[in-house]
Amino acid sequence: MSLYCTPQDLELEGLPTAATATVASSRLRMCQAASNDADSIISPARYTLPIAAVVGFVEHVAATGSTGTGTISVAIPSGVTITRAYGVRLEVLTTGGSGVATARVSIDCGVTWQATFTITTGTRTVTLSSTESLTLTFDSGTWFDGDLHYIPVGYKALTSACVAIASRKLLRKRGFDPDSAYDEIVSAAKDAVKWLEGVRDNKNDPGLLDASPSTVENSFLFEPEDFATGGGLRNWESVMGRKGRSSAASISEEGW
Repeated sequence: MSLYCTPQDLELEGLPTAATATVASSRLRMCQAASNDADSIISPARYTLPIAAVVGFVEHVAATGSTGTGTISVAIPSGVTITRAYGVRLEVLTTGGSGVATARVSIDCGVTWQATFTITTGTRTVTLSSTESLTLTFDSGTWFDGDLHYIPVGYKALTSACVAIASRKLLRKRGFDPDSAYDEIVSAAKDAVKWLEGVRDNKNDPGLLDASPSTVENSFLFEPEDFATGGGLRNWESVMGRKGRSSAASISEEGW
């Protein structure tokens, strides 16, 4: 089952916490529901599941009075494929430099935490599942107690679309007046659905990666035949790297 956004993504990109405080326990469920909605639109018309997640830039949220200068870079190890979003965050627990500062990592948006460790300059592996992991690289800076480092593991634009859809679902569960100040949230969810439909129809390219590129699947349209000129194939390659053929109807409708 797909998961393209997490409660952490909602926290960073979606509604203010106060707006959904009464339905906080439903955040993960609504992220799942939004991901299912996305799947129903883009799969299997364009993508066949699972889709590989990527990591983005680490967001540092400094504690009050923080003097921390340390930074973290994150990578997915070679040979590892991550197939769902994770709400990964690192919290500094003890102020200091390499060999002194301590920290802990959560992979479920701060609900549970892995064992506390001492920060040292260099790399550290964070286990996500039995087959999934991340490599964190710590520089030689200093670290401050209470600083948070949010590590995005997700699907970029697809994650943002699912955040918009999940935000509307949360408001609906809470019970809100559709004519209230939340019109912008409703509009954002509608725009997200339109964007997903554009992905499905090959009008938008979200840059997603197939988790099984060696498998021939019936998904993305590429190498379209030029029926207007009868000139065979245009030699287009799929983002997904698979072989397939578009239909005459789709080419005519898209104005090829």
